[in-house]
Amino acid sequence: MVQAYIFLEDQSELEDLSYSKLSEEGKEVYHLFYKIFLNDDYEIKLNGGRENIIRMQTDQAYFWAYFGQLMSTFGFYPVEE
Repeated sequence: MVQAYIFLEDQSELEDLSYSKLSEEGKEVYHLFYKIFLNDDYEIKLNGGRENIIRMQTDQAYFWAYFGQLMSTFGFYPVEE
């Protein structure tokens, strides 16, 4: 899902989402995904502007650093060898 967004050529292809029209359950799901993907505590932010998206598309280490933040949110950490 994250990669599909990051590598989407035309961001206007995204469907507009009207928060006010969401059901209560839909709002809960929205908040969950917001916390996972757009966490304000992340050092690297997905919503950091178009420059940030371009950097994720072109800088593999930067993308994986962002992805690592997601994984740690889920409780997964790299295995140290």
